[in-house]
Amino acid sequence: MLVWDEVDILSVLEVEPEVETDGIWHKYSVCRDGIRLIINVFQYDGDVQIEMSNEKTGNQIFFMQLIDCSTVRRVYEAGKEYLEFAPSKCFGSNRYDGVSSIPYGVRVFAKPSIQVALFGYSYNKAMYGELLFCRLNYGKKDCHNSINYKSSRVMAALGTHSMNLEEVCESLLDNADMSIDLSAYPKVTLDILVQGTVNDKFWKVVFECGQVVHMDAEFDDDSSSSDLFMVLQASVNETIKKKVIPAVQHRMDRLNDDDPVWKVHLYGSMSLTMVTTKFSWQLIELSEKEYEAAYA
Repeated sequence: MLVWDEVDILSVLEVEPEVETDGIWHKYSVCRDGIRLIINVFQYDGDVQIEMSNEKTGNQIFFMQLIDCSTVRRVYEAGKEYLEFAPSKCFGSNRYDGVSSIPYGVRVFAKPSIQVALFGYSYNKAMYGELLFCRLNYGKKDCHNSINYKSSRVMAALGTHSMNLEEVCESLLDNADMSIDLSAYPKVTLDILVQGTVNDKFWKVVFECGQVVHMDAEFDDDSSSSDLFMVLQASVNETIKKKVIPAVQHRMDRLNDDDPVWKVHLYGSMSLTMVTTKFSWQLIELSEKEYEAAYA
């Protein structure tokens, strides 16, 4: 059963819920800047549904369902107020004690604007499974509104394109969509669209892996390499040849042991790991038309 206090949600959303006669579910609905946020809480089952839609057109922008949610709590820090939802088994087999911080889950902001973000020091397969599913619908003007919370430091850095690769991976690629181009293999190009807007602009990150010597990709049986894949975590680590496993080293005979190589890993609706001897990246600002065309 969900551990929660109705007052927490009331305090953050500032709206009274619609309650089923027997108290089976509570429905909270609030609108900000043309975006409608609906949170359905099924307290006995512990399930929570979070939905965002365009108030004018009714088009759904975002939908997430947490099955057997452990808890929801109100957080107020650094002048920001929001709700945190913890996935099932977030605290192992223990019931939430009402005091401990939540290590990973979902944050919902309602002030000054509506935003939803996944959070945690690292995303892993267990977390993705517990979240169950997160469906984002694109190709519409609804996506003017960012549903990812980005820090002021990140937004300021984007203004000058001064973010380094580690910052880009941690701050922008924690909720994105990726297309993969294998047409020139062993050169592999990843186009990664940052979800929504940041600093009122659309962005994409391009990873160009110029000479892939190892590639491991796992995705659903009904998916293909031409699909867009959700990205919840991304990392690029520079290392040297001799530190790569022997099974891959033999594919780099022309390199010296201390020559650089890169390990690229992305995880979300697919798991992609590559080792490449050439790597470059770009952070590119997109126009609204370019962004919409990418989702067409």
